[in-house]
Amino acid sequence: MPQIIADNLTADGYRVLVASDRAKAMALLTTAHPDLILVDVNGQTLGLLDAVRSGEGVAGRVNPDTPLIVLSRDADR
Repeated sequence: MPQIIADNLTADGYRVLVASDRAKAMALLTTAHPDLILVDVNGQTLGLLDAVRSGEGVAGRVNPDTPLIVLSRDADR
């Protein structure tokens, strides 16, 4: 997630947890119960999205009603 988005959400009073890669995101999901998941699409996060959608492993703990917003600067993705 671009730092500017995290900074703006924090300034608006939201608690933001940032993971720089899929492994760190999966580790956060072992303890955090997010109200929203926001990801910047790249090769690693595509695997995270698949894991959340399929309910695979730790990602299966995410409430299926949790909004998942995917960002990309690449219009083709």
